[in-house]
Order: sequence, then structure tokens, then C-alpha cells
Amino acid sequence: MTEIQQLESLKQSAARSLEEERAKFRTQETQWASAKRDLETSLVAEQKIVAEIRQQLLDATKSHENAVTAVKSESESRAAELEAKLRQAQEESKQTMESKNSSWAAEKRALEDRARTLDDTLARANAEKQATATAHEEIIESLRAQAAAAREREDVERKKNLEKIEEIVENERAVAKQLREIAVAELKENLERKHAEEKTVLESKYASGETESSSKHSAELQKYLNEVMSLEQQLGEANAETSGTRTKLAELESQVSALDLEKQALREEAQNQTLQRLTEQRQAQAEAALVARESREKLRQLEERLQAELHQTRAASSDLEKKFSEQLTMKDSVIQSKEDSVVKLREENAALTADIDNMHNMIELSVAEQDALTSALIAGGINVEEILAGVEPAKRSSLVLPGSGLLSASTGGAALSASQQGGGVQQTDAASAAQSPPQQSQGMFSAVSSFFGSGAAAAAPATSAPTSKPATTGDSQPPMLAAQQPPLGGGDGAVTNLQQLGEVGVVATTSMPVVTRPLLPNMGGVVPRVMPIVSPMDPRQNNRVMATYWWSAGQNAAPPGGGAA
Repeated sequence: MTEIQQLESLKQSAARSLEEERAKFRTQETQWASAKRDLETSLVAEQKIVAEIRQQLLDATKSHENAVTAVKSESESRAAELEAKLRQAQEESKQTMESKNSSWAAEKRALEDRARTLDDTLARANAEKQATATAHEEIIESLRAQAAAAREREDVERKKNLEKIEEIVENERAVAKQLREIAVAELKENLERKHAEEKTVLESKYASGETESSSKHSAELQKYLNEVMSLEQQLGEANAETSGTRTKLAELESQVSALDLEKQALREEAQNQTLQRLTEQRQAQAEAALVARESREKLRQLEERLQAELHQTRAASSDLEKKFSEQLTMKDSVIQSKEDSVVKLREENAALTADIDNMHNMIELSVAEQDALTSALIAGGINVEEILAGVEPAKRSSLVLPGSGLLSASTGGAALSASQQGGGVQQTDAASAAQSPPQQSQGMFSAVSSFFGSGAAAAAPATSAPTSKPATTGDSQPPMLAAQQPPLGGGDGAVTNLQQLGEVGVVATTSMPVVTRPLLPNMGGVVPRVMPIVSPMDPRQNNRVMATYWWSAGQNAAPPGGGAA
């Protein structure tokens, strides 16, 4: 009975150990479930943050739309002021010569003030451009830093989870192996000891030569046989218990295998999530860089436009001084020129309204770019308020919203007010163009913007008509624009005058909607309304295409009042 009790105690100890291991495993499962709930809670919180960021972006879009509306109303009021000034100038032109002279002097001073205002506006635009570029760089650096920190946290957390799982699996394997070895060793030792004791007792009795009766020996032998059978039965039971223990050990091993499979699945899932997050972060960084480049390009275009308008204003001021000296002897010419200026300024007012509508359409078309930025911020888990917290309030109102293409209300109003000033078109022949270095984008934009100025008609008298033109045979280059060359209509090989161009439209840049505007009346020739501009990043090629078109227009169009191209 002692062996049976030992086996029973061994069985109970093994059962207790197994139950303890199961309790540990259930505790670990509870911890895993709690960790999963914590992760789900954090995910819900992050989704709320993303929704708040999206709402903030929508609010910013609405504020920019309000700013555009304010700019449009301001432009309309300025157009009305221009109409009033034109009417006043027409009345003054019918008065005496002394009043005209004083009026021209006042207008000259106003133009000088306008030139100074444009200088100030250009300086402010440069400062705002620098501030905006710095803000974009800070946003990009913040995005990169947060992405790197998120990757590090995920790697550390994933490594800790994998180490915990491996440690649990190894402990369970070691415990199961120890239980199996202990049970088998103890059972084998007990059986061997029992058989040895029985064998020793039987051999000692038969070897002692006791002379008992055969019946007594038979009874003892039968008794020993019964004990041997009982021991064999106990051995069978022990073997059955051993097989049960082995079955339990097999179950433990199957559980360990299941844990291994689960660990492998968790590892693969973590790797897939890491790859997906890395891909999303790289895409977000690429989109942020693209938005920053587009913002810098738009700021550069605004700066070029302001410089072109400043150049046009100064050219108009020079023309005004010349006209002021001619007014002393050319009364009728001044009156006619004034009436032509009234007509042209009215046309420019209509063109200004069309430009404002085009800018409004650009704002509507920027929704897709804003959605792309929203997706990038959501993917990176960025809090916009934390980013903007580092920007001074005075600078925050002048930041460019990526994708909108407009500055704040204060800057945008100044830019629009400076967008309709006068200026002349200038051109040079093929030889001087070949010797000159490639024109910068500033010169290119100045030449294009000069079509929108009020001084274009004044810079090209209707009676000037040179009789020669440059030879353009073979691969020779056609006449090219140059921002600092003699004005159009003067010099050998130049186009006769601006009126030869007919109705001309200009595509400003590839990133803006197509803007077509008739600038001068058609002279009967077949002239396309839109002039092609190719490769905006190559000003020399652009100038060549534009000059070739103008020369062709001069050949195909008959100038009014005679004159040859």
C-alpha cells in the first residue's frame, strides 16, 4: 500500500503542478486581453484626434475662402475707384492747359507713390515667403521626428512582447519536461526496487534449506505468487497512470505548439504592420515635400509678378513724363490719347474681374490638394495645433495653406492691387539674344506680365513700322524676348507695333488655369487667341517660342494704316 500511496501522491503533485501551469497560462491570457483592450482604447483616442485635425483643416479652408471673398470685394471697390478717376481725368482733359499740367503733375506724383508702395509690397512678400518656407521646413522636420519616434516605440514594444511570449513558452516546455522525467524516473525506480526485494526474499527462503512441509511451502509459494500478481496489477495501473501522464504531457506539448504558432502569427502580423506603417510614413513625407515645393513655387511666382508690375509702373512713369512734355504743343493728341486710355482701362477692369473669378476657381480646385495633406497628417498622426503652437500669432495669419495658392487676406489684397499696372513689351534681335545669357524666370514673367499692363499701347505708337526683318533660315534662332532691351517697335528686326499682334491670350504658368484675354483689336489677320508657352523651367525656350509667334503674327496680320512686318 505504500507504493500505491506514493504513486497517488505523485499523481496528485503532478496534477497540482499541471493546474498551477494552467492557472499561470490563464493569467497570461488575461494580461494579453487587457493589453489588447488598452490598444483598442488608444486607437479610438487617435481616431478622435484625427477627426479633430480634419475639422481644424476644414475651418482653415473656410477662413481662406472668406479671405478670398474679401480680396474680391476690395478689388471691385478699387475698380470702381479707377472708373471714377478715369471720368475725372476725361473731364480734366477738356479744361484749360494749365489745369491739365497740374493734373499730370499730380498723376506723376501718384505713380511715384505707387512705385514706392510696390517696393514695400515686394519687400513684405519676400519676408512672408521666407517665413512660410521656414514654417514648412519646421513642419516637415516635425513630421520626420514624430515618425522616427513612432517607429522606435513600435520596435521596442514588439520586441518586449516577443520576448515575453518566448519566455512563457520556454518555461512551459521546461516544466512539462521536468514533470515527465520525474514521473518516469520515480515509477521505474519503485518497480525495480520492489522486484528486487521480492526476488531477494524468495531466493533467501529457498536457499536457507528450511525443512517445512510441502503444503506449507505450497501455501507460501501461492501467497508469493498472489503478491507477484498484485504487484503486476499495480504495475499495470502505474503504467496506465504513466500513459495518462504522457497524454497530459502530449496535451501540454500541443498547447506549446499552438503557442508557437500564435507567436509566429503575431510576429508576422507585427512585421506586416511595420511595413505598412513605414510605407504610409514615406508616402506622407513625400506628399509633405511636394506641398512644400508647390508653396515655394507659388511664392516665387508671386514675387516675379510683383517685380514685373514694379517694372511696368516705372516704365509707365517714364512714358508719363514724356507725354507731359508733349502736352505743351500737342493738345489734340493728348485728348485722343486720354480717350484711348479710358477705353483700355475699362477693358483692364473687365480683365481684372475675370482674373478674380479665375483665382476663385483655383481655390475650389485646391480641395484635392488639401485632402492629400489631410491624409498625410492623418497617416502620420500629427496634431496641427501642436505644430502651429510654435509659430508666432503674427506670422500664423500669413502662412500659406498648402494647395490653396493664395496668401492671407492682408498679403493677397496687396498682391491683387498691384497686378494691373502698366508696362511695355521689349524685344531684341537674334544676334543679341544669342550673345546674352539665358534669361531668368523673372525676365520671362516680366515679359508675359507686360501684356496685362496699361502701358502696352503707349509703348508702341500706331505709326511706327520698320521695313526690315531678321533672317530666320536654317537652324538660326528667331527673335527672343529680353527684359532689358529696347522697346518693341524700335530697332532693326523688331515687330512693327503691338497692334500687329491682334487678339492675344497668354497661358501664365502650367500650375494655373488657362487665362485668355483680348488685349488689342484684331487687324484682319488670322491670329490665334492663345499663345503656346512650353517648358516653363526654360526661359530661353519660352522666349524663343513667344518671339517666333509674334514675328509670324507680324507677317500674317496687316497693320492698320499701312506698314509692313
